[in-house]
Amino acid sequence: MDFAGLNFLAIFVAAVAACLFGALYYRALGTAWMKAARIKPEEAKMTPPLVIAAFVAELIMAWVLAGVIGHL
Repeated sequence: MDFAGLNFLAIFVAAVAACLFGALYYRALGTAWMKAARIKPEEAKMTPPLVIAAFVAELIMAWVLAGVIGHL
């Protein structure tokens, strides 16, 4: 599969947008979910390596999606 010609700025912006959407989503619904799951807020703190791993995963998903769409 050839991934040449992809707009890497668009891929990066898509990954940032996905992370921001996830942050807003969990900010709005996270407390209700933790209450329903009986999780204490202290136990649900995200560590920096986890945030970095999530962002790298978003970058990979955006890159693969751009490649698939480019082949359609």
